[in-house]
Amino acid sequence: MTPTKFLRPIVPLVKGWALSFLGWGMVGFVLGMNFVRNTGVPWTQALHASMRDQLPWALLTPLLFRFAMRYPINRATWKRRFAAHILTCAVTVWGIHQWKMLVDPGPGPHRPLTPISDKDFDRHRQRPFGPPPPAWDFFHFASVEIPIYIMIVSVAHTLRFHRRAEIGAAQLASARLQALQAQLRPHFLFNTLNTIAGLTHKAPDKADSVLIMLSELLRLSLETSGETHVSLQRELDFTEKYLAIMQIRYYDRVCYQFQIAQDALNASVPTLLLQPLVENAIKHAIEPNPGGGKIDIRACRDADFLGLSVSDTGPGISKSEALREGFGLSSTRARLHELYGEQGFLEIDNESGFTVKIKIPFRTTA
Repeated sequence: MTPTKFLRPIVPLVKGWALSFLGWGMVGFVLGMNFVRNTGVPWTQALHASMRDQLPWALLTPLLFRFAMRYPINRATWKRRFAAHILTCAVTVWGIHQWKMLVDPGPGPHRPLTPISDKDFDRHRQRPFGPPPPAWDFFHFASVEIPIYIMIVSVAHTLRFHRRAEIGAAQLASARLQALQAQLRPHFLFNTLNTIAGLTHKAPDKADSVLIMLSELLRLSLETSGETHVSLQRELDFTEKYLAIMQIRYYDRVCYQFQIAQDALNASVPTLLLQPLVENAIKHAIEPNPGGGKIDIRACRDADFLGLSVSDTGPGISKSEALREGFGLSSTRARLHELYGEQGFLEIDNESGFTVKIKIPFRTTA
């Protein structure tokens, strides 16, 4: 990787330096004031020494962080990457050591601070922290700096693995949603083709009408085949065409009504959200009833949420009968959970007829 590519984009790097200087500046300030409290040195010299010690880390932290993010230690390449990090750590610590010796070649900050008497203060005023370390004391110096490098690399690895986990979870959720939608599309298509097959000999004209409507449904379906969300308006158009086909199939025993608030039409909803609920109402409320029934579809905005409901005039489910969720309800509930987590609700009201209520966060389409 070339240095130019490593440094791009520059804006995040500049932001990293800003945060790094702020963080290490606070560390230097706290350590400096602690030196003043525990020793007899003037606070200006203590802060100077402390800030001098933190300056290299303030400059290097964003670069080391990016290096660790680009070259993480993982199972596949741990030998090569581990060697690279050992070398980088050694160069970093040696460079910081040389920096401190260059800035303060005389007595430096390497010896533990001790109070300075008034008698010797003038003699030590320029370098109050003791004599410089001998060359062999580099390892003692490194024992302080190496943990800092390890801490920076560890934080970078933690954030990288966390991001990978989030991306993996998002990809898994997307795969589940696509699988559910892939099940929904052939499901209604299969039922519609059965309707056409049944009408071909009994009512050819109606079969032709259903074919035309089916082509419209397929067109709308293809337009949204790669989308997980559509506007409520498009979802209603699709649902209305499906209900028109069902009216022909059941010889006008299917009545329906839309009660949609105007400010809810541009809301973003999951693709094919209403169709399986409407199909469920037709199957359980209208198909068994010779007199047919009515389906009401409502939508309204409630503050930051969108409320939807699909209700029918069927007999519902008796209290003694256990509710067994079929494909329509179970797939809808699963999709809401994948998309909205705890903010997506699906409730069933069985007081009069059968009503499915949905509540999701209100978001507008782009």
